[in-house]
Amino acid sequence: MSGYFEQWANQIRWSESSEDRAEMGELTKLVQSTLKGQIHRAGSQSKSTAIEGSDLDVCIVTNDPVTKGQRRELAEQISINLQRPTEIKSHVIRVGPRAHSKAKLDIAFANAEFGNRPLPDKTEFKDPRRQHAARALKYWLRSGGMPYVGGWAIEGLVVGLDDAKGTGYDLFRKILEWLARPCSPNDIESILKPRALPKWNSDWSKKLPGQIQAIANQAKNRLVALKARSTPMSSAADVEEWLNPKRGQ
Repeated sequence: MSGYFEQWANQIRWSESSEDRAEMGELTKLVQSTLKGQIHRAGSQSKSTAIEGSDLDVCIVTNDPVTKGQRRELAEQISINLQRPTEIKSHVIRVGPRAHSKAKLDIAFANAEFGNRPLPDKTEFKDPRRQHAARALKYWLRSGGMPYVGGWAIEGLVVGLDDAKGTGYDLFRKILEWLARPCSPNDIESILKPRALPKWNSDWSKKLPGQIQAIANQAKNRLVALKARSTPMSSAADVEEWLNPKRGQ
């Protein structure tokens, strides 16, 4: 099972398209001209935990704190030059999806008067086991019928529950079993609160009980389906069918 799981988890990983590269080049020019800053891949793309369809994240690094006025000017320039809608959301500029895609682009700032978002710690995901488990969790949680869970929260569970044993499949299954208990809101918050940037939103605590129950039910279903298999996994396609049995129907 493990080898097929890793094979499948690599198949669903995000890969940069020529359109992504061209857009990154345009963003770099805009950032250098408006803020004299540097732009870096951030979020799941920088940690190799992104899957196809994941939202994109970048982080701008500047010597001086970015002002709200500079952020507004950059958002306007992006809207004009990339011909994509922009919106100021808390501490980021959110760039709307392209016409043929649902993926958004969030632009954060490592040094800003309205809230810093430092570059992510990529060392947490140097281990391929964690990358595989994070991709699988994202795919499973987004395959339909479950509450939305942010990528940072999924990655937080992977890091928080990793016992450094086994394979990516073993870590993923451990997380499924932990979710299926079900875990309590306090369990979740103890892992995720320290990782929330710029801070934990109190509204999230109110939503957790319902979210956890829905996710726990699906986790139980997948564990039951795995146990009920009459034959072992024999391909990456078997892994995908296990995690998303509705696909292709």
